[in-house]
Amino acid sequence: MPSPSPSSQTPTPIGAVLILTVLASVGTGVIWNGLPFIAKHEYGYSQTHNLLLYLVVGLTYILGAVNAGRFSRAAGRFMSPRGLLATILIVETVLCMLPLAFDGAWILWVVGVVNAIFSAVLWAKVESFLTAGRFGGSMQRAVGWFNIAWTGAVAASLFFMAPLIEHHASMSIVMLGGLNALALITLAWFGSTPGDH
Repeated sequence: MPSPSPSSQTPTPIGAVLILTVLASVGTGVIWNGLPFIAKHEYGYSQTHNLLLYLVVGLTYILGAVNAGRFSRAAGRFMSPRGLLATILIVETVLCMLPLAFDGAWILWVVGVVNAIFSAVLWAKVESFLTAGRFGGSMQRAVGWFNIAWTGAVAASLFFMAPLIEHHASMSIVMLGGLNALALITLAWFGSTPGDH
């Protein structure tokens, strides 16, 4: 089988993809690792309640991941892949601001479930922009840096969350919204579509 010929399209700048990855991956840390601490400290959740919350969020993520392609194709009738990334980041930003206006454990469920669905689609799109136009060693290095970026950001999020959880746990969610808003800036360096792979 012949190897693919490189695309004539210029790849998305790796720096822009990695900055978006770091900023959005803090959300991964907050949702997947921090949510039970927020639920426990802010709303007195027991282990049983936290387990139920995580089962719902986890199953929602699986549904989102399984249907990410279908969702992207449906959204593609109205917007470009870059537009879809922007829409996801904007919706997540707005949702993460809920603790500034409302109080209640329902916020955890809304943010957790919606973030789970949208994250599944977001990462599929980010990985498309990461790899499009890259082949061989260039793609391998890009994927390597991508993995270092997201795992480092998830780990760092746990350290940054600790003082917030100590005093006002739900502010971790608000912080996540602010980082998603910053991630929008990186889309200025993305093409409207990732191009050929």
